[in-house]
Parts: sequence; C-alpha cells; structure tokens
Amino acid sequence: MKKIIALLLVLVFLMSVATVSAFALDPKPYKYGDVSGDDAVTVGDATIIQRHLAKVVTLSDFRYSLGDVNDDGNVNVVDATFIQQYVAKIITEIPREPIFVLSVVNISSVTRSVPDSRVVEGTEVSFTVHSTFNLEPDVNSRLSYEYDLKSTTSPSIKHFEATDSNVFTYTFPKAGIYVISVKAYDKLYDGYDEEYIVYHVNESYPFDNDFVYVEYDDKRPEYALDRPVKPENCDIEYEMMYSESHIMSGYSERLNTDRSGFACVIDTKEQYDNVFKVDSDKYDDGFFKENSLIGIVTNLSCLEAEGVLGNVCVDGDTLFISVYESLDLPPGMGVSPVEPFCILIAKVSKSDVENVTDIDWVS
Repeated sequence: MKKIIALLLVLVFLMSVATVSAFALDPKPYKYGDVSGDDAVTVGDATIIQRHLAKVVTLSDFRYSLGDVNDDGNVNVVDATFIQQYVAKIITEIPREPIFVLSVVNISSVTRSVPDSRVVEGTEVSFTVHSTFNLEPDVNSRLSYEYDLKSTTSPSIKHFEATDSNVFTYTFPKAGIYVISVKAYDKLYDGYDEEYIVYHVNESYPFDNDFVYVEYDDKRPEYALDRPVKPENCDIEYEMMYSESHIMSGYSERLNTDRSGFACVIDTKEQYDNVFKVDSDKYDDGFFKENSLIGIVTNLSCLEAEGVLGNVCVDGDTLFISVYESLDLPPGMGVSPVEPFCILIAKVSKSDVENVTDIDWVS
C-alpha cells in the first residue's frame, strides 16, 4: 500500500507541473553572414567560410544557408568578401534581410551512469543530457541547463543547480522516490526543452556479488526485430516451475524486491528467498545441489501457459533467453500504478549454467 501511495504521489506531482517540450518563446532573427552562430557578423564568419571552401570544416545545412550572403544559391569567396567589407564598413548592410525562425531545442535522451533499481543510499549518479536543435545538430556550446531535484517521499530534500554542463551529478542521501526536472536552454534565442526523470533509490541491495543478474530494459531492445539472433546448437533443457501474469497491485506479495524487470540465475535458496516469495518451500538446499533456477520478472504482461519462456540457450559464459509477451496490453501502460507484469521461473541443470556470468535477450 505504501508503494502504491508513493507512486500516486509521483503521478500527482508530474500532473501538477507543466511539462514543456521543445518550447520557443518567439521566432528570432538569424542574420545572414552569422555563420558561427554567435549572433554577430564578424571577420570570424568570413574565415569559417574560407575554411569550409578549403574543406577544413563542414557547415551544417542551416549554417550554409546563412553563409549565402548574396542569395545566389552558393557559398563561396564572394560571400566571404561581402562579410569582410561589412566588418570594414565599406558597405553598411548585408544584402539579405535577417530571417525569423523558431529555434527549437529538443532533449533527445538523458542517460544515467547507474540504473535506478541498483541505487542505494549514498550512491553517486551522473545524468548526461543529450540535446538537438531543429536547425542544426551541434548545440552544446549554445545551451545552458537547470537541474531541479525534489524527493516526493522526503519533501525536505531539494537540490537546484544552474550550469553550462550537460552532466548533472548527485549523491542520493536516502531511500525514496525522486523527481528531477531537467531544462536545456538556448542561450541565444530563448527556446528550451524540459524533461522529467523519476528515480527510485533503495535502502539496500540484497543480492550478493555472485548473483548473475541483468536489468530487463538494459539489454532488451524495445522491438523484437532489433534483438540478436540466438546462437546455433546451444539450447539447454528447462522445465517451467511457475508462470503468472498479474498486475502490480499484487507485486509485493510475490517478490522480496522493489525491482521490476530483470532476469537472473539463482543457485542457492538464499538467493531465491532474496527475490521471490512464490512457493519458496519447494526450493530447499537439496534442490539446488543439482539444479538452478532462471528467474524472470518483466514489466510487460506475458502469456499464461507452459513454454512462455521461449528460447533458453547457453553459449560460452552468456545465457540467452526470450519471453513471449502479450501484445494486447491495457491502455495507459507506463503511467498507471497497476501495470501488468509477468513472473517466470524455470528449472535448469546446474551444470548447464554454472559458467554463466552474463544474460542477454534474443528474439
């Protein structure tokens, strides 16, 4: 119940703030001849054109168009000469009037140095913001950033930072749910984009160092066609021990962990008890003498039938697996605190997986 309340608080918080995407206040003038993008026409712009003609640098399509000062469809030494004459005040104006364009910033992604499900109190995490403009690809020199962090579970925890760096580093002081607002500003033309990150921090990470574990979303491509093909002649036998599609309202009744979306190889009763509450008496120390378990929890629903695990294959030190997921998912998935999820547990021979140190997904 506490977990559901916390998730609802996050949803209320996110709905209470205006998520602005790729927002620009007004169209702004871009001056012909301002090839460098510093909002001025200088001798440096003529030099950039000369370097472009010498194939030392390459102008983006938008910057190339701004370099066509005399509007003849080409950027050449004539345009560089116009700029030099303008700077030397031999001519008083650039032949072409400025153009007014919406400069739209877009945060394409925010990568994290540590997945949130692996973070415990006191962990330092770096967030790297990747941004683009609608007009040109290289924007880092033109952007400034604001990072506004709040904890929905501990309101006294707040952190704000304004910087020119696209990397934000923070040490999470205690367990809870954190919401981070990331804004990327165009320093010249006022456009900005905003992205929200919800980050979960755990009190402890119960799995021991020998636990073979991988986040479900770390290596599993979103589309099945993007997944690697299973290596040949590496299939191992397995027996389905448990399969259930459920909703997250019953999540805590079946797992001893807050993590959703992972795969693991379990070799001991202690490891099993760290993860699952499902029929735990069945898997005692005697069971694990000759057997291991493959445990999978997906944050998608799966078919409730024998064989839903699909391919199981060991090639070298890597376990390759696939899961048949239901495509008939309820509306609003990814927002509702009662998302579907699936638990799969399969028995394999311990000798087949004893050298496994990594897990990967196949179609």
